[in-house]
Amino acid sequence: MSNFDDIAGKVKKEVGDAIGSGKLQAEGLIQEGVGKAKEAIADVEKQAADVLEKGKKSAEELMSEAEGLINDIKSKF
Repeated sequence: MSNFDDIAGKVKKEVGDAIGSGKLQAEGLIQEGVGKAKEAIADVEKQAADVLEKGKKSAEELMSEAEGLINDIKSKF
């Protein structure tokens, strides 16, 4: 949806410029800013999800290694 906000904001700003409406220009700038903020938030969310997934995989690998070591120790007794 942020893409919509960005595009709609640009249109409002340009129309405001064309008709000399400072209010419409301001609304357009604000809406553009909202679109850019939404994009930034979505990027951060994706990066956080990627980091969590990598952490999960690392934890699973470590758990598997630990289980293997425990089984090796148990087999010696």
